[in-house]
Amino acid sequence: MTLLDRVETTLRADDPLRQLRAMAIESLAAGMGRQELLDGLEGVRAMLRSQDREADEDTVMELMDIVADYCSQHMKIEL
Repeated sequence: MTLLDRVETTLRADDPLRQLRAMAIESLAAGMGRQELLDGLEGVRAMLRSQDREADEDTVMELMDIVADYCSQHMKIEL
């Protein structure tokens, strides 16, 4: 399953940001680098923008902030 597929599926979850954060932790723990994950999420974000899916784009941008450590301490990803 590609990153896009995983994000698309997770955006339909009850608490998409929490689920996306868990997906990011899983990806990073499996060896994906933060920049690689951010680059992939930027591609997803651009696709969402092109489809005028503002709410989903905002959620992905929040996740990108978390991955980049621009977030509250309780949301930081410590690996």
